[in-house]
Amino acid sequence: MEKELEMRILPSFCEEKCAIIFSVHFKLEKQKIGEAIIYTCSEGYQPEDLSPSKNSKFNLKQKIAYIREFEVIEEYKAKSLKHVLEFLKVIGIQNYMFKKENTEHQLELSV
Repeated sequence: MEKELEMRILPSFCEEKCAIIFSVHFKLEKQKIGEAIIYTCSEGYQPEDLSPSKNSKFNLKQKIAYIREFEVIEEYKAKSLKHVLEFLKVIGIQNYMFKKENTEHQLELSV
């Protein structure tokens, strides 16, 4: 029988970037196997968009996730990433970018 992967999600809010940050911890039984840090926001958001002096309404684009860190034991990476993508889909995020060492990779969400 395959062991169940547990994913614990701890959200926080970053006001100046208008982003929700998810700290994700992965466990298998009681052993930690990895973690991820995911920033979610609306594409095109600029802090000055919320300035009271700005008369026009700003147009936010779709929501996007930036996977800033993803460190999981090699044999569980694919399964853990699949769980993260399912979570993003549930909260309405269709696109994500995987950021690794100053390199961005844009990937389509296909879960």
